[in-house]
Amino acid sequence: MAETRASINGFTAWANVHLASEGCMSDNILTGIMEGERMKVLLQKMTGSVPKRLGSLDGLTASQKITRVDWFVDALKSSKKLPQYMKVDSQFFSLHSKEQVFPVLWILVESDIAKLWELVPLMGRPSNHQLRISHPFKFGPQPIVKTEPPSKPFYLTPDGAPLAQIHIRKPSKLVLAEEGMVEMINALLKTTLDGKRVKIEDLADMVDSRVLCALVNAIAP
Repeated sequence: MAETRASINGFTAWANVHLASEGCMSDNILTGIMEGERMKVLLQKMTGSVPKRLGSLDGLTASQKITRVDWFVDALKSSKKLPQYMKVDSQFFSLHSKEQVFPVLWILVESDIAKLWELVPLMGRPSNHQLRISHPFKFGPQPIVKTEPPSKPFYLTPDGAPLAQIHIRKPSKLVLAEEGMVEMINALLKTTLDGKRVKIEDLADMVDSRVLCALVNAIAP
Protein backbone atom coordinates (compact mmCIF):
# COMPACT_ATOMS: atom_id res chain seq x y z
CA MET A 1 0.00 0.00 0.00
CA ALA A 2 2.83 2.39 0.88
CA GLU A 3 4.56 1.58 -2.42
CA THR A 4 1.36 2.34 -4.35
CA ARG A 5 0.96 5.65 -2.55
CA ALA A 6 4.57 6.57 -3.31
CA SER A 7 4.01 5.77 -6.99
CA ILE A 8 0.82 7.84 -7.04
CA ASN A 9 2.62 10.78 -5.44
CA GLY A 10 5.52 10.55 -7.89
CA PHE A 11 3.36 10.28 -11.02
CA THR A 12 1.04 12.99 -9.77
CA ALA A 13 3.94 15.39 -9.20
CA TRP A 14 5.19 14.72 -12.73
CA ALA A 15 1.73 15.13 -14.28
CA ASN A 16 1.12 18.40 -12.44
CA VAL A 17 4.20 19.91 -14.10
CA HIS A 18 2.31 19.54 -17.37
CA LEU A 19 -1.16 20.26 -16.00
CA ALA A 20 -0.35 23.39 -14.00
CA SER A 21 -0.34 25.77 -16.95
CA GLU A 22 -3.91 24.75 -17.81
CA GLY A 23 -5.17 25.04 -14.24
CA CYS A 24 -6.18 21.39 -13.94
CA MET A 25 -3.70 19.95 -11.45
CA SER A 26 -4.58 16.74 -9.64
CA ASP A 27 -4.00 15.37 -6.17
CA ASN A 28 -4.12 11.78 -7.48
CA ILE A 29 -3.36 11.23 -11.16
CA LEU A 30 -4.36 7.54 -10.97
CA THR A 31 -8.00 8.63 -10.69
CA GLY A 32 -7.55 12.21 -11.90
CA ILE A 33 -6.54 11.25 -15.43
CA MET A 34 -10.14 10.10 -15.96
CA GLU A 35 -11.56 13.39 -14.72
CA GLY A 36 -12.09 16.70 -16.50
CA GLU A 37 -9.71 17.49 -19.36
CA ARG A 38 -6.54 16.13 -17.76
CA MET A 39 -6.18 13.31 -20.29
CA LYS A 40 -6.58 15.81 -23.12
CA VAL A 41 -4.04 18.22 -21.62
CA LEU A 42 -1.45 15.48 -20.99
CA LEU A 43 -1.85 14.22 -24.54
CA GLN A 44 -1.43 17.71 -25.95
CA LYS A 45 1.62 18.43 -23.79
CA MET A 46 3.29 15.16 -24.77
CA THR A 47 2.47 15.11 -28.49
CA GLY A 48 1.59 18.68 -29.48
CA SER A 49 -1.82 17.65 -30.79
CA VAL A 50 -5.02 16.05 -29.58
CA PRO A 51 -8.02 14.36 -31.24
CA LYS A 52 -10.80 16.93 -31.65
CA ARG A 53 -13.33 14.62 -30.00
CA LEU A 54 -11.26 14.14 -26.85
CA GLY A 55 -12.57 16.72 -24.40
CA SER A 56 -13.74 16.58 -20.81
CA LEU A 57 -14.42 13.12 -19.42
CA ASP A 58 -16.92 14.39 -16.86
CA GLY A 59 -20.47 13.12 -17.35
CA LEU A 60 -19.49 10.38 -19.81
CA THR A 61 -20.77 6.83 -19.60
CA ALA A 62 -18.44 3.95 -18.82
CA SER A 63 -18.31 2.87 -22.45
CA GLN A 64 -17.60 6.43 -23.60
CA LYS A 65 -14.69 6.67 -21.18
CA ILE A 66 -13.27 3.39 -22.53
CA THR A 67 -13.46 4.85 -26.03
CA ARG A 68 -11.56 7.96 -24.88
CA VAL A 69 -8.82 5.78 -23.41
CA ASP A 70 -8.59 4.01 -26.78
CA TRP A 71 -8.15 7.39 -28.51
CA PHE A 72 -5.56 8.44 -25.91
CA VAL A 73 -3.47 5.30 -26.35
CA ASP A 74 -3.78 5.32 -30.15
CA ALA A 75 -2.67 8.96 -30.30
CA LEU A 76 0.37 8.23 -28.11
CA LYS A 77 1.31 5.29 -30.33
CA SER A 78 0.83 7.34 -33.50
CA SER A 79 3.21 9.97 -32.13
CA LYS A 80 5.68 7.23 -31.09
CA LYS A 81 5.38 8.10 -27.41
CA LEU A 82 4.20 4.55 -26.72
CA PRO A 83 5.55 1.45 -28.46
CA GLN A 84 3.16 -0.18 -30.92
CA TYR A 85 3.45 -3.53 -29.15
CA MET A 86 2.25 -2.17 -25.81
CA LYS A 87 -1.10 -3.59 -24.73
CA VAL A 88 -3.38 -1.42 -22.64
CA ASP A 89 -6.72 -2.66 -21.32
CA SER A 90 -8.85 0.45 -21.79
CA GLN A 91 -11.62 -0.79 -19.54
CA PHE A 92 -9.34 -1.37 -16.57
CA PHE A 93 -7.45 1.86 -17.36
CA SER A 94 -10.73 3.77 -17.10
CA LEU A 95 -11.40 2.03 -13.78
CA HIS A 96 -8.10 3.35 -12.35
CA SER A 97 -6.14 0.10 -12.47
CA LYS A 98 -2.55 0.87 -11.52
CA GLU A 99 -1.42 -2.12 -13.60
CA GLN A 100 -2.74 -0.31 -16.69
CA VAL A 101 -2.21 3.36 -15.84
CA PHE A 102 1.26 3.31 -14.28
CA PRO A 103 3.10 1.63 -17.22
CA VAL A 104 1.70 4.24 -19.63
CA LEU A 105 2.66 7.11 -17.34
CA TRP A 106 6.16 5.70 -16.77
CA ILE A 107 6.91 5.62 -20.48
CA LEU A 108 5.82 9.26 -20.72
CA VAL A 109 8.04 10.10 -17.75
CA GLU A 110 10.94 8.39 -19.52
CA SER A 111 10.30 10.61 -22.54
CA ASP A 112 10.66 13.72 -20.37
CA ILE A 113 13.80 12.33 -18.73
CA ALA A 114 15.34 11.80 -22.16
CA LYS A 115 14.61 15.42 -23.09
CA LEU A 116 16.14 16.74 -19.89
CA TRP A 117 19.17 14.47 -20.35
CA GLU A 118 19.93 16.34 -23.57
CA LEU A 119 20.28 19.49 -21.46
CA VAL A 120 22.78 18.09 -18.96
CA PRO A 121 25.65 20.17 -20.44
CA LEU A 122 23.72 23.32 -19.50
CA MET A 123 23.49 22.38 -15.85
CA GLY A 124 27.11 23.22 -15.15
CA ARG A 125 27.02 26.69 -16.67
CA PRO A 126 26.73 29.47 -14.08
CA SER A 127 25.05 31.72 -16.66
CA ASN A 128 22.15 29.29 -16.83
CA HIS A 129 21.67 29.00 -13.07
CA GLN A 130 18.37 30.87 -13.11
CA LEU A 131 17.03 28.48 -15.71
CA ARG A 132 17.57 25.59 -13.31
CA ILE A 133 15.97 26.95 -10.18
CA SER A 134 12.84 28.78 -11.32
CA HIS A 135 10.56 26.37 -13.14
CA PRO A 136 10.83 23.20 -15.19
CA PHE A 137 11.68 23.57 -18.85
CA LYS A 138 8.63 23.40 -21.09
CA PHE A 139 8.49 20.97 -23.98
CA GLY A 140 5.86 21.57 -26.71
CA PRO A 141 3.28 22.06 -27.91
CA GLN A 142 4.80 25.53 -28.30
CA PRO A 143 5.12 26.55 -31.98
CA ILE A 144 8.48 25.98 -33.59
CA VAL A 145 10.33 29.20 -34.38
CA LYS A 146 10.61 29.54 -38.17
CA THR A 147 14.34 30.23 -38.01
CA GLU A 148 14.96 26.99 -36.14
CA PRO A 149 15.69 23.80 -38.08
CA PRO A 150 12.58 21.57 -37.82
CA SER A 151 14.60 18.70 -36.38
CA LYS A 152 16.07 20.72 -33.52
CA PRO A 153 14.37 20.33 -30.13
CA PHE A 154 12.56 23.47 -29.05
CA TYR A 155 13.15 24.43 -25.44
CA LEU A 156 11.80 27.40 -23.52
CA THR A 157 13.20 29.24 -20.55
CA PRO A 158 10.92 29.74 -17.52
CA ASP A 159 9.90 33.08 -19.06
CA GLY A 160 8.91 31.46 -22.34
CA ALA A 161 11.90 32.64 -24.38
CA PRO A 162 13.51 30.11 -26.75
CA LEU A 163 16.90 28.72 -25.86
CA ALA A 164 18.22 29.17 -29.38
CA GLN A 165 21.94 29.62 -28.75
CA ILE A 166 22.66 26.29 -27.10
CA HIS A 167 24.00 23.02 -28.40
CA ILE A 168 21.61 20.22 -27.55
CA ARG A 169 23.37 16.90 -27.46
CA LYS A 170 21.87 13.83 -28.98
CA PRO A 171 22.46 10.43 -27.37
CA SER A 172 24.82 8.16 -29.27
CA LYS A 173 23.08 5.22 -27.64
CA LEU A 174 19.81 4.51 -25.90
CA VAL A 175 19.97 6.04 -22.44
CA LEU A 176 17.97 4.25 -19.78
CA ALA A 177 15.81 6.47 -17.60
CA GLU A 178 17.70 5.65 -14.39
CA GLU A 179 21.08 6.19 -16.06
CA GLY A 180 19.91 9.55 -17.34
CA MET A 181 18.64 10.62 -13.93
CA VAL A 182 21.87 9.57 -12.23
CA GLU A 183 23.91 11.59 -14.73
CA MET A 184 21.67 14.65 -14.31
CA ILE A 185 21.87 14.46 -10.51
CA ASN A 186 25.66 14.20 -10.61
CA ALA A 187 25.79 17.17 -12.98
CA LEU A 188 23.78 19.24 -10.52
CA LEU A 189 25.92 18.09 -7.59
CA LYS A 190 29.03 19.41 -9.33
CA THR A 191 27.57 22.93 -9.32
CA THR A 192 27.98 23.25 -5.53
CA LEU A 193 31.07 23.10 -3.34
CA ASP A 194 29.70 20.33 -1.11
CA GLY A 195 28.25 18.47 -4.07
CA LYS A 196 31.65 18.13 -5.72
CA ARG A 197 32.67 15.87 -2.85
CA VAL A 198 29.87 13.35 -3.42
CA LYS A 199 28.70 11.26 -6.33
CA ILE A 200 25.87 8.79 -6.72
CA GLU A 201 26.13 5.50 -8.58
CA ASP A 202 22.41 4.71 -8.63
CA LEU A 203 19.17 6.19 -7.30
CA ALA A 204 19.47 4.21 -4.07
CA ASP A 205 22.30 6.59 -3.09
CA MET A 206 19.71 9.38 -2.80
CA VAL A 207 19.14 8.32 0.82
CA ASP A 208 22.51 9.91 1.65
CA SER A 209 21.73 13.17 3.45
CA ARG A 210 24.86 14.78 1.96
CA VAL A 211 23.46 14.21 -1.52
CA LEU A 212 20.05 15.62 -0.60
CA CYS A 213 21.54 18.71 1.04
CA ALA A 214 23.83 19.36 -1.92
CA LEU A 215 20.91 19.04 -4.32
CA VAL A 216 18.83 21.49 -2.31
CA ASN A 217 21.74 23.96 -2.40
CA ALA A 218 22.06 23.46 -6.17
CA ILE A 219 18.38 24.03 -6.84
CA ALA A 220 17.59 26.70 -4.24
CA PRO A 221 20.85 28.16 -2.90
